[in-house]
Amino acid sequence: GLYDTRLWRTEDNDMHCRMRAAGYTFYFVPGIVSQHTARRTLRAQLAQKWGNGRWVGLTMGVQPLAFAPRHFAPAAFVLALLGCTGVALAGFALPLIVLACAYGLCALGFAATAARRTPIAKSRTLICLPLFFLVVHLAYGAGTITGLFGAKRVARGGGKARHV
Repeated sequence: GLYDTRLWRTEDNDMHCRMRAAGYTFYFVPGIVSQHTARRTLRAQLAQKWGNGRWVGLTMGVQPLAFAPRHFAPAAFVLALLGCTGVALAGFALPLIVLACAYGLCALGFAATAARRTPIAKSRTLICLPLFFLVVHLAYGAGTITGLFGAKRVARGGGKARHV
């Protein structure tokens, strides 16, 4: 079939899922080169990530098999952060501390890897990337959670979800 017109984003995930179910095979071709242009501002980048996450949630009402668990890791992180914060406010801060330390160590590790590969501004990369990772994961995760609340409406085709 064609692209599902109810989906304004993630339509490629849906189509690939249907193609795999129909028996088509996808191949990785290392010789293909593509270029990605990042958004010019942090605000624009976060709006894009929130919208991408939101459409993952919305698409769950149409094609729940189109996504891998990794698509939901930021949403799980946001929920864990909220839960651990609630537990910390109740007087037991250890889960929040463990979560923050684990996330911080992972973010620093990925930032250090990126900084080693960056030809310039290595220290700025090491300092900024962990913070960037955090806000991007929060935006994507919150978008996914928000999208899940509208998934059934999109599946019914009722009132197209606003494109973001």
